[in-house]
Amino acid sequence: MWNQAHFADPPTTTTTTTHRCPPCRGFTPLLTEYYKKLVASNSQPFELVFVSSDRDHEAFTEYFGEMAPWLAVPYSNRTVSRELSQKYNGGGGIPHLTFLDTTGKVIFDDGRALVMKDPEGKFFPYESKSVSELFQTIKFVGDDLTVADVIRGKYALLHFHATATASWKWRGVSCDGCGISGFGGDRYSCNECDNYDLCSACHLQFTQKTFEHDQAHTFKCHDNPLLVNSNKVLDFVKERVPLIQEEGVPLEVITIAMGVGAEEQLATVNEALPWRVADADETTLFHLLNNFDDIDADYSQLVVVDENGGIINKDALIAMKKNVPFPYRPLKVVDLSEAQEANGHKLFSLPSAILFCSSATSEEVDGLQEILKNVNDRLESSKKKPTNVVCTDDVCVIVPSDDKVAVSTEPDVIFFTCKDKESHFYGRFRPYAGFEGEESKPELALFDPENQNVLKFSGDVLNVESVVAFVEKFFAERGIASVDEEDE
Repeated sequence: MWNQAHFADPPTTTTTTTHRCPPCRGFTPLLTEYYKKLVASNSQPFELVFVSSDRDHEAFTEYFGEMAPWLAVPYSNRTVSRELSQKYNGGGGIPHLTFLDTTGKVIFDDGRALVMKDPEGKFFPYESKSVSELFQTIKFVGDDLTVADVIRGKYALLHFHATATASWKWRGVSCDGCGISGFGGDRYSCNECDNYDLCSACHLQFTQKTFEHDQAHTFKCHDNPLLVNSNKVLDFVKERVPLIQEEGVPLEVITIAMGVGAEEQLATVNEALPWRVADADETTLFHLLNNFDDIDADYSQLVVVDENGGIINKDALIAMKKNVPFPYRPLKVVDLSEAQEANGHKLFSLPSAILFCSSATSEEVDGLQEILKNVNDRLESSKKKPTNVVCTDDVCVIVPSDDKVAVSTEPDVIFFTCKDKESHFYGRFRPYAGFEGEESKPELALFDPENQNVLKFSGDVLNVESVVAFVEKFFAERGIASVDEEDE
């Protein structure tokens, strides 16, 4: 069982789960395999501590018995369990996994995401490195300069270029030659036969006339969707960047190749681009991507940072497509068909307002989004307070003042529209919010990810004033003072 001494030597994780939680029971087998692989590798000393949220000792014993042979806080010691949960989870959702170093310092708070990204433990032990720290070590192809050297005094547009063609699988498609289902690489469909497909290896045999199929038939090669997306993004960036530079904006564009075969393709990518290509090794790239949340190595993405590595927009592609002025600050309101991140935060990472508006015309949707933008601006302006920050070695205290203003950068609520009636988001979240039948007019709901509650807008008129009042009601019922109440 667990005791304080276990924090003194190996890196440690604490995991908070309960047997009655479906996500916990889904994650625990993955964590078990991850733990076994780390222990088997013996690369670094490592320990895991289970902090139970179960309601009784019997449930704790049953659930802990299903786990790998790691440590656990005794169920009888509920005080320690509560203290650890509060310290490392802060009353948030479960399952929660925190990575600590040998001193007990938090390395990564969202350890669950790390395990999902690195199920083999390939990059363990993890290091918490900022973008600016990593920029000081990443060099360019054929150049000794670092990214930090090049972007000094400039914005940087990081073009994460997905080269991972090998990761694509044609799911639901079987090769009629070798019989492999969900094969990778190129797919060839016979133009004369119905539902006849070949993988690249079998098609090669066909072209060499060593394969039993009518040689008079022709085949169509299906482009890898990931590669198509990657090339579209690249062409779009090539088109837009000169326009930004013509305006005199100090900008450095940097391509970072990622995915399967990225290292082998660096030279090819470098020759094809009019800007620099970063040569980030696999481990450095892993830690860099951790700063940008859920960038998928299969899909190209654009990130804007300042000269200090400060993140301006982690999903600049959608802002660029909507002609938002550079430096492409995050959109305040986004339709879920376009992205699942608004105002720099992912859907349900904060209280999330979704306006279901399939019944509205395109012009009406634009008007509704403008209302939500104005609501967002109203809430953000209300967060400004006259303050003066006074710091000692141990703590910073905000003292009221008449001449200095501190502004909280994190929004209270993030706003989305959902106009596609056929989308997964509409079909799942609208019924969850309690809306029934056909949508006759736009319907607004505010989802609380912390308490897993939903508040429906019940007003007759949807405008800035009514939505602000709706948000105020949400925070009042949630037990948190609203910004206007705090001002009073």
